[in-house]
Amino acid sequence: MKFITGSSHYRLSEKIAAKLFLSLDKPSVKYFKDHEISVQIDASIAGEDVCILQSLSYPINDHLIELLILVNETKKKAKEVTVILPYFGYGRSFSSSALIARLLETAGVDRIITIGLHSPEIETFFKIPIKNLGVTHLFGLDIKNRYKNDLPVIVSPDKGGEKRARKLADYLKTDCVFLHKERHMDGGVKIKRITGDAKERCCIIVDDIVDSAETLTCTAKVLKEVGASSIEAYVIHAVLSEGSIEKLEQSNVSSLTVTDTINQRLTEKIRVLGVSEILAKAIKPE
Repeated sequence: MKFITGSSHYRLSEKIAAKLFLSLDKPSVKYFKDHEISVQIDASIAGEDVCILQSLSYPINDHLIELLILVNETKKKAKEVTVILPYFGYGRSFSSSALIARLLETAGVDRIITIGLHSPEIETFFKIPIKNLGVTHLFGLDIKNRYKNDLPVIVSPDKGGEKRARKLADYLKTDCVFLHKERHMDGGVKIKRITGDAKERCCIIVDDIVDSAETLTCTAKVLKEVGASSIEAYVIHAVLSEGSIEKLEQSNVSSLTVTDTINQRLTEKIRVLGVSEILAKAIKPE
């Protein structure tokens, strides 16, 4: 097996390669003056099973095109191509997700491994095998270790996240609180109502993506208003667009725990849980 990394997340690729006892090949990626991308693979991959890791994170369009070229070039010689997408960008729109699926298949991908798809329906857009890994166990163990017997209530900030929150709450054997939000055209968020009791409880908001941090900070504000004793958040993918970290720093969220599916700058308020072991086991099961 050969392991190739795209340019989006060298650090995660190195960790996975080390766990699999594989050397890590880094293709040469160059940009012409008009930002056209050139990718050159130096590794010997003829007849090999090849894994390519690329997170579809910022700058997402560059990383996507780089990946498509990389897969296309690899497929010319490799026996099979598995693409590892720690973060599946363009997952918030069904039409965009379906397009990404077709692009990857056309480029020559034989199998996909990803983490925490925004919607399970995205799997149906692929004609090739796709493995969507969860982080309930990862989050659950961390919360148990931190909170011991005084388990917090798990909070879903919107209807789309209710199954995710309930699954984690069931794992922890604790309660759930559900918020119902309304998103405005300008990107603003308004919480319409809350189901469940957060008063005098430690609350953990659970979500799959933190981008602008608008949902997270609005949810924390509502929880504080109804009497929550403390508020933290666990989110899979730390997109954290411009201005989001500053927003978090000024919010009622005391800490944000994320995974390293995206290579991101961190602050004192942000904790990181690694996913290299989860991905390594999915690539090469014991």
